Amino acid sequence: MRHLKTLLACTWYPFVALTRNRSVTFFGLVFPLAFVGIFGFVGAGAFSGVRIGVVGPADAPVIRALATNPGVTLVYEPLDELEARLRRGRIDGLVRVAEGEVRLELNPANPQSQVASLAVEKAAAQASLELAGIARPPLRVDMVQVAGRYERYIDFALPGQVGWALLSTGVFSPVWGLIGLKQTLVLKRLRATPVPPIIILLGQGAARLLMGLVQAVVILVAGLVVFGFYLAEGWKTFGLLLLLSAFGLLAFLGIGILIGGYWSSQEGAVPVANL
Repeated sequence: MRHLKTLLACTWYPFVALTRNRSVTFFGLVFPLAFVGIFGFVGAGAFSGVRIGVVGPADAPVIRALATNPGVTLVYEPLDELEARLRRGRIDGLVRVAEGEVRLELNPANPQSQVASLAVEKAAAQASLELAGIARPPLRVDMVQVAGRYERYIDFALPGQVGWALLSTGVFSPVWGLIGLKQTLVLKRLRATPVPPIIILLGQGAARLLMGLVQAVVILVAGLVVFGFYLAEGWKTFGLLLLLSAFGLLAFLGIGILIGGYWSSQEGAVPVANL
């Protein structure tokens, strides 16, 4: 307990120095947040339906059946424009309705084309039953929807960005920090004080542990508020993520302090840290 105030001082002042270090702020916070913003817009929306171009009378049974499908958006434009949009992937299918014939054109390069094919086949089956005068078919499919959620890329990418921030703070920051203290002779002056060396080392590690947890909290909160990052069990999951981040930081700090303590120049330490 007699060294507690000393440990707090040896933790606080390196932490303040870390907050003013541009490289720590950039690689541990700005860089991950930028990638979180990029990945947050990848697959940001769930399935929004298919767009099917239509050529034919709007009162045709197939077209009326397609119009009742909430997952289908019908596009009415001239044939040349619809064909061009189909080639460019702007629509997912093109239906031509003539007397007793339904023709579906698809672009195999469009992944939504299979969904459009299923929608048209379903509409054709409904129209066939209607034309045959069958109001109550012998077989029906009762659909039951269960609770679920759409997995998005941000749910996988954000923990990776937290790991990158912890790696930067846990490995590279101690290497640069300890070597800087050696080269400026600050570490030598600290050794001349009554403070035990283990307290100095623990203070350096605790400062970076605190900084890493702050970075993890900021990144997680940004993903949660801006992109709706999924927490399976709410705040319990949030706490477990921080606990896992702390364990990861301790492992990274061991590597960073080992490298920074062994080498006396950045030229020799940085290549090893990059490995």
